[in-house]
Amino acid sequence: MISTCSEEAKDVADVYEDFESQHQSQGQEQPIAEKGRLLLPLKTLSGKLILVKESNEQSAQSEPTTAGCSTPQPSIHDEKPTDLISVYAMRRKILNDCKAEIATVCSQVIANPGENMSRLKRLFDIVHGRKYPEILLTAGKLTITSLTRVFVDVVPGYSIRAPSGKEMAQQMKKETKKIWDYEHSLLSVYRKYLQLLEKLIRRVKGNRQQVINEQLGILALKQYSILLLRHPHFNYRNNLLVVLIPLMNCRDATVRTIACNTFRQLFDEDTTGEVSLDAVKFINQFMRKKSSRTRPEMLDTLLHLRLMSAKKSASADEETKSSKGDDPFKKMSSRKRKYYKSLRRLQYDLKEIDAEEAELMVQRYHTKIVEHLFNIYFRVLRRQPERALLRPVLAGLSKFAHLINVDFFDSLIASMRMVLNLSDLSVLDSLHSIHTVLMVLSNEGQALNIDPYFFQNFLYALVPKMMAEKRRELFLQEYHVFLRCLDMIINKRRKEAKPNVLKWRVSFDRLICRYP
Repeated sequence: MISTCSEEAKDVADVYEDFESQHQSQGQEQPIAEKGRLLLPLKTLSGKLILVKESNEQSAQSEPTTAGCSTPQPSIHDEKPTDLISVYAMRRKILNDCKAEIATVCSQVIANPGENMSRLKRLFDIVHGRKYPEILLTAGKLTITSLTRVFVDVVPGYSIRAPSGKEMAQQMKKETKKIWDYEHSLLSVYRKYLQLLEKLIRRVKGNRQQVINEQLGILALKQYSILLLRHPHFNYRNNLLVVLIPLMNCRDATVRTIACNTFRQLFDEDTTGEVSLDAVKFINQFMRKKSSRTRPEMLDTLLHLRLMSAKKSASADEETKSSKGDDPFKKMSSRKRKYYKSLRRLQYDLKEIDAEEAELMVQRYHTKIVEHLFNIYFRVLRRQPERALLRPVLAGLSKFAHLINVDFFDSLIASMRMVLNLSDLSVLDSLHSIHTVLMVLSNEGQALNIDPYFFQNFLYALVPKMMAEKRRELFLQEYHVFLRCLDMIINKRRKEAKPNVLKWRVSFDRLICRYP
């Protein structure tokens, strides 16, 4: 976790808790006048309800002196709406002042972050309740959201390295000193903000009974996710991952959904695998400690990993093609033409070297991801989990089976045979198991002396069950996996006799007629 830098960040959630307890006990403290007729209550700025009674003297004065006509006297009923209107008007004025201050500070910081980074302390005062305590909840929401937008715009595209003591002792230019001071202040404020969000998130995990903790905790979780998705390369990335990964296993459905969607998007957008490696490593550590209480949503996020071989980007290819197509050396002399051609050849070689290094780095990341990923899957299979937890494991093995090491083929096929023998296994899970085995045997497993006859017969026996499926979406999922299995049997292996191919063709036609 991020170390605490100030007592203010520690106790910020306590401020909201005190505000909540005051809000819940507002109906208990109600000073009442001793004598008189009961009137409608008044609400103060702090939220108290004050019951008002009209005194006997005022009621006596308001009684008519004659039985005929009487002049109407002003009563407290005529003054109460004016007081309530003034309360709401004052609250609206305070809210507008708060919005104006937040907008001013944020615009100043975004316009010149090097000079105005310290102004963000004014926003932290609003969150802590030192300013605008009358609208603590609303001001807190506005400030937290605004701080996130500021950091999204201000955070640089690189990770900041703290200078060593030897570097600080050396003489440096004013520009270098200014950059270091700015980076230090940025990291300090950013760390303080992460501590604030982490504190609010932990409060919502512990107690959902209080409305303020719930609202601010959910908002803090969303801002935490935004910071990770927009700047996964920046400092404190591992701290963000350590906080968010246990939330994928939270009992609260809202918290669990936000955390899982964050990691799905993170895996989808990660092209190199560096951030995915850290995330999968922490997930593996978490499941090693709490494997018996893992929810299937956490394993579902692993299906979004982008594990593929690195290739040269299309932009680089387009640059090389365009450079080859153009001929800017027609009007140059022979000496200049020779010089610039050698220079362009050198640039092309440097680009190829960079692409090869990037490819090797991506492959290194993906290799480590595969190790942690199959460590998770095999641990779940050994423990014989519930069917809900078995489904994402089988789907993951079916998707990433081509990346499994040859040394694990025998144990994997034995595990899949054991899974297929389970009595209450669903059709989709059975199809994933068969597809995993066929994928293994169609690639590097062709050298193994393993007969897939058992798995092919099991696949053929699943066709009537697929025909009986009434849910269209589930049938389409089963149908797509079945097609991939047929592709492995007929096209990839090419070891099927013609009668068997005809048999699969008949099964294929029957499934097509099921949902045309």
